Amino acid sequence: MKCDKCNNKAIEHIRYSGAHLCAEHFTEFLEERAKKEIRGIKGRAAVALSGGKDSTALLHFACDKIEEVIAITLNEGIKGYRDESIKIAADNCRALGIEHVIVDLKKEIGFSIDDIFSLYEKRGIKHAECSFCGVMRRYYINKVAKGMDVDYLLFAHNLDDMAQTALMNITHNDLARGLPPYSGRVFVKRIAPFKWIPEREVAIYCFVKGINCHIAECPYARVAERNRYRSAVNILEKGTPGARHGIVKSYDRISKLFCREGEIKRCRECGEPTSREICKRCEMANTLHDLKNSPDFSFSEEV
Repeated sequence: MKCDKCNNKAIEHIRYSGAHLCAEHFTEFLEERAKKEIRGIKGRAAVALSGGKDSTALLHFACDKIEEVIAITLNEGIKGYRDESIKIAADNCRALGIEHVIVDLKKEIGFSIDDIFSLYEKRGIKHAECSFCGVMRRYYINKVAKGMDVDYLLFAHNLDDMAQTALMNITHNDLARGLPPYSGRVFVKRIAPFKWIPEREVAIYCFVKGINCHIAECPYARVAERNRYRSAVNILEKGTPGARHGIVKSYDRISKLFCREGEIKRCRECGEPTSREICKRCEMANTLHDLKNSPDFSFSEEV
């Protein structure tokens, strides 16, 4: 099959548009959509970099389109997984000549994700490592970005991610999660340049551009709640090409009808912005330390 725009061989069929594109025109198609999301950016941008395909692709795209870029990585402490992805992330940053800041979760709160898993397993408590990761990642990346006078935070959420999140928030009756963060300098402005780009296309982009990225799956992802929504979105998209776009566009329209309630506060423990007296990060950290120090539990530091 030939490319619809030239006589070169097509490498991908875009089902939701019907287009067949060669490597050159596929890259152009992807980057044009991403450029729309960063239009008007002036200043310093930070990429939330894990080393995986999405964030590494975003890093290369951002470095090509934005004048000043840095990368911020949270090391959650997942043995055999995160150590390899951080190495790949660091290699990409060196190759691109940009500053790379790595935040070590265990040094910050005294626990790695592996520690948290062990702690909850031994206590027989239901747990969700992905929830811890999400809270800690957002907290520390925003904190580091503020401290480095970053104007924009770029997250590599792709179209599949966005559609899954929309369905999750609707299911949990939590539309507020879809609203932008509170305005002002308490939160660095967040942008998702790959918002309208399917996960598959990001993977193809990495292949076409020769981008070295980490492709292993997080060992804790197997039990994540998101998996059910991923399956649902895949079924909908297979039967109705363009369903992902429709879900995200509809969710965006609904979210714009709502306003955030309450005022922004400062966490009484860490001073970071929150809508509550104590932020979610500090609440989680306090709970972990309470469990660890409980007299009927022995916690191994060698986990």
